[in-house]
Amino acid sequence: MRPKVQQIKQSLDAIEADLQQRKHLVLEALDIFAQACTVAPLTSQVWTKAYLRWRANMPPFKELDCLILATLLSFLQRRKARLAIFLTLDLEDFDHPEVHTAFRQRKVLVSFEPNDVIMQFRKFYGVA
Repeated sequence: MRPKVQQIKQSLDAIEADLQQRKHLVLEALDIFAQACTVAPLTSQVWTKAYLRWRANMPPFKELDCLILATLLSFLQRRKARLAIFLTLDLEDFDHPEVHTAFRQRKVLVSFEPNDVIMQFRKFYGVA
């Protein structure tokens, strides 16, 4: 192999190794985070509310998104948390005034940026 090609290969190998290490660290962090999470139950009542919301063409408009929203709202109505954040990267489907209002009524922050969630956790736990 020519020296320049060898140098490029070594650089790419180093980048790939770094990315694999970072992926491993992220997966470890997600496992720790998941242990602190609670799964919101999907009941027939929640499914019915979501279906009716979807059929009425209310935001977030897609059937599965309505199911997500209805599940979370039902769960949050019964379970109060000192800090509740709804994180989604789906700005197009969930960034609607009606969705924001529904979450605000349950004292839930809505975020479309993972970094914002990290900052909220840091503030909440006093490690900002």
